[in-house]
Order: sequence, then C-alpha cells, then structure tokens
Amino acid sequence: MLSESIWILRKSNGLSQEELAARRDGRSAALNRLRSPYLGWDYSAPETAVMGVAFHALKWLFVRIVPSSS
Repeated sequence: MLSESIWILRKSNGLSQEELAARRDGRSAALNRLRSPYLGWDYSAPETAVMGVAFHALKWLFVRIVPSSS
C-alpha cells in the first residue's frame, strides 16, 4: 500500500511526519512559483487573458503531451 511505502521511505531517511510535510510543502510551493507564473496575472485585460491562455496551451502541449508520446 501507498501508506506503507511512504512510512518505509520516511523511516529509512530518518524523517518525522512533520519534517516530511515541511519538505513537501516547501518543494511544492517552490515548484508552483516556477511552474506557472502566468496563473497570478490579472485576466481582466483581454490581452493578458489571451497571453495566459496561449502560455497554458503551450505548457500542455510541450510539457505534458509531447514527452508522454515519445
């Protein structure tokens, strides 16, 4: 089970549940800032909205779809 695998990996690295959660939260926050900077844009302006949608489409095309098809 997943919970047993996490427990084994956590114990083998000598981490408590709190330490593991802090590392996970810190990494995911850093990745979110790096991953999609356009998500924080103000989409009330039409030009900004079009650019945000274009960036999102390119992200799906080149980051998610193309690597999985090769």
